[in-house]
Amino acid sequence: MQHVVHNRATIRVADRTDLSDRVTVDEVNLDRFHNRIRKVCALGRTWLALVAASVGLYLVLPDRGLAQSITLGTLKGTYISAQPVGYITINGNLTLISEADVATFFGNGTLSGMATVALAIPGAPENFRVTYTGTYKVNPDGVSMSAIVTITNPPPAIIDHFDLYPTLDGSSFAIIPTDPGVFQSAIYTRSSGERDGEKIR
Repeated sequence: MQHVVHNRATIRVADRTDLSDRVTVDEVNLDRFHNRIRKVCALGRTWLALVAASVGLYLVLPDRGLAQSITLGTLKGTYISAQPVGYITINGNLTLISEADVATFFGNGTLSGMATVALAIPGAPENFRVTYTGTYKVNPDGVSMSAIVTITNPPPAIIDHFDLYPTLDGSSFAIIPTDPGVFQSAIYTRSSGERDGEKIR
């Protein structure tokens, strides 16, 4: 009888000891879990700080690619171009066209120029000279311009529309017609003049 009671007491003590050990293990695991959560939160705060710093750096840097804007004064001076063969629609037919051109941009939204045009039209003069005037403006994207050009001679007057893409220093620009039925593009290079008051030699 005493032996049985002793064994039961030993079992109770063992049970309590096991329970105590389990509580200790659970507490250790909980601490580890909390430590991991704290490390994850710290890592998240560090990542957010890096993102914020990168955005701030982007906003203050002067060179941001397309964010750099051109002005009317970007194009100022005389530009020349030899436009390769393209196509223009005449009486519903695509006709070969080529031209050499000189254009002066005055830096204030106005321009004038002269071109020698070659057209492959049977029975018509192959080469003839035209003069023109026009206006141009900076588009909302800040990197392109729109131009409206009126051929004043020979009559009758013809109005053409173009998109222009200047370099940031205005030394050259790409141009393409935006009227339907015209397929020709070119690069203009500045040969003389100035940009925003700076002489071009």
